[in-house]
Amino acid sequence: MRKKNQILGLIKEVAARNRRQAVSVIRPVPTRWTAYFLAYRRLLELRVILELIVAEDAAKALEHRQVIIGDRDAQSTARKMVECIKDGFFWNSLARFA
Repeated sequence: MRKKNQILGLIKEVAARNRRQAVSVIRPVPTRWTAYFLAYRRLLELRVILELIVAEDAAKALEHRQVIIGDRDAQSTARKMVECIKDGFFWNSLARFA
């Protein structure tokens, strides 16, 4: 998700629209366990915004969508990302660690 500049832009847009502070996704450093903790905690902070982005994008016509776009590989990656965002078990598992 961190690689998708368009998603990061949508996060900032939705945060501003809802009068929330815009924060970005943190990429953890594999050698630092606290970095994973902070990255998971940040994802939990972004949960509502990410779910809103996915829901709003799904309601748009296909030619106006901004989340699942690009070539086949990019679309596949985006679909996996959307599945995680929609998955309550993912968020519960993430909350256990953070």
